[in-house]
Amino acid sequence: MNTKQKQILAWVLLSCAVIIAGVILGGITGKLVLDHII
Repeated sequence: MNTKQKQILAWVLLSCAVIIAGVILGGITGKLVLDHII
């Protein structure tokens, strides 16, 4: 595996981590907001 491929792989993994973190945070925030409204 060359450097370019490693960089692409790192970006893909980072993007996935950011998306997963966003979904989890969004879910928690949404639940807190719903609990607060109801």
